[in-house]
Amino acid sequence: MHHKELFAMDSANKIWAVAQEEEYRCWKMIEPEMRNEIYWDLKRKFWRLVFEKLDITELISSIPAVSGRKKIVILDLGCGPSGALIELPFYICSIVRERCEYIGLDPLMDKYLEISTKLRKLPVRWVKGCAERLGDYVNKVHLLLSFNAIDHTYDIQRVIRQICNNLSQGGIAIVSSNCHTSRLTAYLMVSSEASFVSFY
Repeated sequence: MHHKELFAMDSANKIWAVAQEEEYRCWKMIEPEMRNEIYWDLKRKFWRLVFEKLDITELISSIPAVSGRKKIVILDLGCGPSGALIELPFYICSIVRERCEYIGLDPLMDKYLEISTKLRKLPVRWVKGCAERLGDYVNKVHLLLSFNAIDHTYDIQRVIRQICNNLSQGGIAIVSSNCHTSRLTAYLMVSSEASFVSFY
């Protein structure tokens, strides 16, 4: 590795670390709001609207593993303390719900579990980790969600490769970024059989 590349990587890591500190600081500021049930009601309502817009039930039904009897792995990448998994397990139909393993992955997950003990009561496995290192899930994820998190990573190209590597055959990734101005979300559909990424 050239000296310039190494320096760039170190700089990116430092910037990323500062960004993570700021992210945590922001969540700490709204921690008092998170103790109020109204906060959670509004968040769950928001996620239901997103799921309706995405037609998430239809998307999940289109995943090949759903028609079989396999366990369905749903991973929320950069889930934060009030992401999609606070509502998704209750939104999808009970037949599919019981076969799902929900995983929320975030570099600050340990901090979020301190901020909101409510998360521990959900049927979700919360994992502290980075999008750049998803080795545990290669070819195992049937539905990967990442809402407003990919722009928080320090190596987006590597994250996209990780997303592609971790999807099971016929798996779907839905990735949104708050950098988009004209839509609620941008859809990143990745099939493990495809050699391209499509934005809708």
